Amino acid sequence: MISIVIEGKSEAVELGTVRHTLRALQDQDFPLKQVNIILVGEPEQTQDWQQLNELDSFASVQTIGCAGGNYYGYKKIGSTAAEDEITAFIDSDVIPDKGWLSAIAKSIGNGADVSIGLTRFVGFNLRGITGAAILGCSAISWGWVVGKKQGNSYSANGFVANNVAFRSESLKRLKFRTDRGRSCGALFLYSEIKASNMQCTVSSRQRADHYFGWKEFVTINFLAGYELVIARKQNPDLPNGWTSKTGLLEPLICLVWHSIFDVPQSYRYGKLLELSPSRHALLVFMTTVVAIPCRLIQTISMYATMIAKNKMRVWMEHAVC
Repeated sequence: MISIVIEGKSEAVELGTVRHTLRALQDQDFPLKQVNIILVGEPEQTQDWQQLNELDSFASVQTIGCAGGNYYGYKKIGSTAAEDEITAFIDSDVIPDKGWLSAIAKSIGNGADVSIGLTRFVGFNLRGITGAAILGCSAISWGWVVGKKQGNSYSANGFVANNVAFRSESLKRLKFRTDRGRSCGALFLYSEIKASNMQCTVSSRQRADHYFGWKEFVTINFLAGYELVIARKQNPDLPNGWTSKTGLLEPLICLVWHSIFDVPQSYRYGKLLELSPSRHALLVFMTTVVAIPCRLIQTISMYATMIAKNKMRVWMEHAVC
């Protein structure tokens, strides 16, 4: 049995709808009577969700209202309510592929404690430069989870909370942190996972598509800059935590460091997505094109966080992405 936790924060800012996510889950090649849905959001959202016809397809549906909750707070509440062997997380602005649940079940069944999926932006499959640019944006925003190749598979650098699943027994010992609001929760949880020597698997078939808009993409990168500063200050043991000791040079160092590694990262991401050779080459090229402006946005955000941390946090909690 699999519990799927769907947060309502993304729907609340009109980026997507729970209905669209549920319809994609209805189309899975996995037995839906082995799936329990947990919807967490504002009380008024839960009233609307209870009227959805799509809910009849699953073994059970639980709606949980939480007034004034935040992104990771919703996920933490959902994980506490989950009682099945596997707990999966997806957002209300994300559409899972047909084989999403089957890939999760296979990864956890093969011994993984954490099954990490590949998220793409909607529009990645458009032809030509536009589709390749959107896929390049996907590689920068979500593809960083793919680490170096180890034998026939790839290691994990972390996970994104909009496309991940856990062996519930393991997740019960470690919870999403909510003290930083909507930021850093996944980074800190992954750090605890690695410290606990849990097995993490990047599942190439655990694919999902995230809502895409250029404004939201800029916001995502602005949030990433904030997270880099806050997370590394609080936990220098995070990957590349040494940059936190470089003071005012840190944003510039990160600009160069990340821009360089975006290219091999996009190559690994494209390999797991099983792109054709020509599309794979175009992805790597377009990643080099979009990497610099993306990382410049993060650099500006990092300096803004250093100068006005509290104001940045207030903005970040209300940002739309």
